[in-house]
Amino acid sequence: MKPKIFFISFLLILMVSGRLWAQSTVTAEMYAEIISALTAQENQPLSFGRFSPEATGGMIQIRPDGVRQAQGAVIPTGAEHTPASFYVTGHLKAQFEVILPEGPVMLYREGGSESMTVRDFIVDENNGIWILDDGTKVVNLGATLEVGSLEENPTGMYAGTYSIIFLYY
Repeated sequence: MKPKIFFISFLLILMVSGRLWAQSTVTAEMYAEIISALTAQENQPLSFGRFSPEATGGMIQIRPDGVRQAQGAVIPTGAEHTPASFYVTGHLKAQFEVILPEGPVMLYREGGSESMTVRDFIVDENNGIWILDDGTKVVNLGATLEVGSLEENPTGMYAGTYSIIFLYY
């Protein structure tokens, strides 16, 4: 009887401790895929075109679809305005995000110290996640230009730069 109790106790201890003398080893697989780098290049610069600010100035907005709207005393002339356009390439069906300038950006008069402020950058389609359906995408960008009076912003060419980020998502 004692050997039987001893054997049952031994089995109970093994079951409680979780140690049985059977084991299994599995070789599992793992993967990594390196994809092509995301690239972007400017196809067309952002141009607010030609205009006259008159006595009090105002604003000019270029939408991503190319439509130009003026507010205040600003009088647009000619049709030389364009949204910025960027050609983005990367891995087929990959997603990316466009990060726009956080604050205003300045345009400075060539040969002078006068400036105008560019703000409210916007891209077409959405402000969220983009998909490289065929490995490419064209992204158009617009913004709003704050224009002072003719005294504050005399005639001349104004230029500046800005940075946007195209980021795999």
